[in-house]
Amino acid sequence: MLNDRQIKIITILEQHDLSGDELANILDASRRTIIRDVAAINYWLKAENLGEVTNFKGYHLKITNQAVLNQHLQQIKQTSNQILYLLLANKYITAATLEETTFLSKVAIQSELAYLREEYVRILNIKSQTGKGYFVEIPFERRLDFMANLIFENSELVEFSYPQEKQLLELKINLQKSNSANEFILKNENAKQFKAQLLAVEQYATTYLGIKVSNDIFTRADLADEKGYSLLTTFFDLKTANLAKLDIDGIRQIVDTINQKYHFDFSDRLFYQKILKHLSRSIAFPIYQINDLDGQMDLLRIRNPFLFDFGLELKNILSVKFKNSYIDGNLLALYLIYAVQNHKEARVKILLHATRPSFGDINKLIIEENTMNVDVTLVTSPKEASRLAATNKFALLLYNGELQAADEKNELQYNLTFTGVVNQDVIARLHELAAKNYFQQNLINFFPEINWVHVPGKKNIDSLLETGLKDFVKRTVMTEKQKESLISREQEGNRLVLNHISIPHATTSLTSSFRLFAISFDGNRKLERTSVNMILIVLVDKDSEQESNIFGYLYRQLKQQDINLLSQKKDYPTVLKLLGSGSKSG
Repeated sequence: MLNDRQIKIITILEQHDLSGDELANILDASRRTIIRDVAAINYWLKAENLGEVTNFKGYHLKITNQAVLNQHLQQIKQTSNQILYLLLANKYITAATLEETTFLSKVAIQSELAYLREEYVRILNIKSQTGKGYFVEIPFERRLDFMANLIFENSELVEFSYPQEKQLLELKINLQKSNSANEFILKNENAKQFKAQLLAVEQYATTYLGIKVSNDIFTRADLADEKGYSLLTTFFDLKTANLAKLDIDGIRQIVDTINQKYHFDFSDRLFYQKILKHLSRSIAFPIYQINDLDGQMDLLRIRNPFLFDFGLELKNILSVKFKNSYIDGNLLALYLIYAVQNHKEARVKILLHATRPSFGDINKLIIEENTMNVDVTLVTSPKEASRLAATNKFALLLYNGELQAADEKNELQYNLTFTGVVNQDVIARLHELAAKNYFQQNLINFFPEINWVHVPGKKNIDSLLETGLKDFVKRTVMTEKQKESLISREQEGNRLVLNHISIPHATTSLTSSFRLFAISFDGNRKLERTSVNMILIVLVDKDSEQESNIFGYLYRQLKQQDINLLSQKKDYPTVLKLLGSGSKSG
């Protein structure tokens, strides 16, 4: 049986090949541990006929049955969480009980315990006592938080029935009566999270404290600890005490002090408010496991190592200030990454409707970091989503959550729907949709009418290119050096023809990501036995990360276009239409 770190290695290698040193750095493990883990993964993959890991200039994962692999990994993860939950829910638990409950061998249980000790070393401490079994050292609040988190992800971990909506409402009213500050906790979590907290309290009272649980939900919610205090009230009082310490000026001071070492320019004016909001949610219902995010986070960590170091320092200071509340440094790093980004060109506006606010915030940051040129607006209610969608300001509508019956009746047509944390497949699809919208939205900026010329006469394709380029140089929209570079590349044979359009291209220094130029002419010409109806020139800034984006867009756009458009009329509006814009001339 694989452990969670080995599952992470599979997840990472599914996305890109990495060396042992790179994996060790990402997973904060020794090179020897990585070698041992990869050997275990290889043995398991071959035994299950699922593929193999090869090692040539880095580890490469070859999968033969992705669907079956995903099922296996999900089952392994559920078993690992079950063991962790049993450890948290009991004062002591024997190895025999763990074996009996999970149907794992003694060796597999020992391996899983060793992994859990290592994985959660900064959160809890798994120990054993002769004659009693295993137990976990962790503060009361963190224990219940972690249990609630596991229940939220898998309600089958508990046997208690979920409370009804009416009962939940009454319980919330009772909590607010006992302490008005509890209202702030309840505002920062949804109904499913509150249910998970109630079930965690019941489980703790039953199996950890050994209290006989009543059938009445209100009696169960008011179960007392050893000192006679209501467990639920005590649990919430600890949270409100931490919430009372939240202060935006204090957060600003901490961030600014750390930044004296890093010197980042946090251009997002709402940055400190976003950190404050994130901490409020972390105190109310912290996220202990974000395994769906591991692959994304690893890529971000490689790209932004200093911002992740910053996030860790910020987390360490905040953890002292907000005692026993779990704060994730990686999630803080996401906010830091977003805060240092610059927003220049017109961006694709995306409306993200998320049913779970905490995941909505995370997904918003991941999408904006991994998908170029987008601005994401997050909403958490169907009513607000409908209101904003009606403004027609958004190019894409996304839905994050389970599509409930009420949502299925919603008139909104979402471009993409997904559950949990956004994964690589969703990012790839969104990347394609956003790129299309971005290029169409900015096409006139990258391809103004001055960048189009019609060359009359019967010149061959090379002469047409040279004549058109000279015209662009005269208009001062292209430099002599750029012209020579394009001609040189074409003469060297670096020719690209797509759907009867010749596309000379080169990298250079630009003030924007790329520039487009078009040369039209009467009739058509031959280029290496291919009929050509137009020349489309692409200049890409040498420091831009957009090269694959623009060529990917042009490939998809030009492939689907009717090239007969050019035989009907060869003017600027026609070329714009061919490139995907409905804009009119003038």
